[in-house]
Amino acid sequence: MTILTLKSKLEAPLEAGAIVPDHFLGKTAADISGLEVTYGNHPARIGDFFNVVGIGTPELTLKGDLTRVKNIAAGMTQGKITVHGDVGMHLGSAMRGGEIDVFGTAG
Repeated sequence: MTILTLKSKLEAPLEAGAIVPDHFLGKTAADISGLEVTYGNHPARIGDFFNVVGIGTPELTLKGDLTRVKNIAAGMTQGKITVHGDVGMHLGSAMRGGEIDVFGTAG
């Protein structure tokens, strides 16, 4: 299982289409931390915003106020994502498989 915990409140939107179990499979925490996202209009890495624990498996847990995080699980085909907190727009857009549980609100 991989656990991503938001480090601090986001001031700008974070485009996080890379946060999907399909992209994490077989990767180390360091590999996952290095995956690209976009913060505002600037390229960034997952590890710039999240503490990453665990290895890449089909199970992913997200924690924190993710209301400014968009496109989590976009195109997801497998696995399970559990969100503990509120999450932003387009969660699971174009999702073709898997499961998402949100313990909070979804934009």
